Amino acid sequence: MTPKTAFMQELQNTLGNHDKLPAVCRDIRRIGAPHYYPRYMVQHGMNAVLGSNTDDGLVPNFDADAAWKKALGAYLHCENS
Repeated sequence: MTPKTAFMQELQNTLGNHDKLPAVCRDIRRIGAPHYYPRYMVQHGMNAVLGSNTDDGLVPNFDADAAWKKALGAYLHCENS
């Protein structure tokens, strides 16, 4: 099994397991949202690839709190955990 396959399997076993998900959600909430400039994403995003990166690469008026709530609910399914 490749490391990538093992990692994906572990993610599925953890995030796809309704018994384990509440503990994962508690840990993620405890750690909290990231508070750093996403340099690696900006440097390697589509604007960088297309050569059109003329600003700081961030979305103007980005609502970090709303994005964090969306990630917890829609992506991780932590809304009830």
